[in-house]
Amino acid sequence: MRCPGCGKIIPGQIRYCPYCGAPVQPKRQGVLRWRRIIAVMSLVAIVAIFGVLGGLGIPVQPPTSPAMSPQNVQRTTQEVEEVAGGRVLYTLREQTGLVWSVAFAPDGATLASGSGDDTIKIWEVASGRELHTLRGHTDAVRSVAFAPDGATLASGSWDNTIRIWEVASGRVLHTLRGHTDWVWSVAFAPDGATLASGSWDGTIRLWAVR
Repeated sequence: MRCPGCGKIIPGQIRYCPYCGAPVQPKRQGVLRWRRIIAVMSLVAIVAIFGVLGGLGIPVQPPTSPAMSPQNVQRTTQEVEEVAGGRVLYTLREQTGLVWSVAFAPDGATLASGSGDDTIKIWEVASGRELHTLRGHTDAVRSVAFAPDGATLASGSWDNTIRIWEVASGRVLHTLRGHTDWVWSVAFAPDGATLASGSWDGTIRLWAVR
């Protein structure tokens, strides 16, 4: 089927377009309506039970857990406020499609991003400057991962391929073919010699990349 927003071909069993985010299937209003009815009936039943017990003079104490104690709630709120107080270092805007994946190099000096515009960008973290744009995939780049040495990068794409890139030059070292549908995820083994990939075709493949 085609997305009504961007017109690209997409699987029929998804609700939102993975390229532009447009809704492609209406929500099942009947199911949602019955869920709301059941939720309201459950709430009414709980209120009625509490009312009966209260009328009989039986003390009712709502269930609590240690995680929801006043002390823990206060501490959790403080942690959220501390995180929320962090400042934005850079906003990187050069990609023209949805950004599906980001990954830091092991040394933290560079960042890779994979996008629905079929490209990967390599960024210098200290300055927010774009270092390379990696082109070669013919469909959205769903996943990126640095090798443990930081010298190479793997990318999985909806063109059913995985590519291995030399980060310093931006050139393709290998193109791995074998999946018969979209590649959703890639990950290097700790020694960097093996790459794992997961695909919409329902398989995981292990590749010798060194």
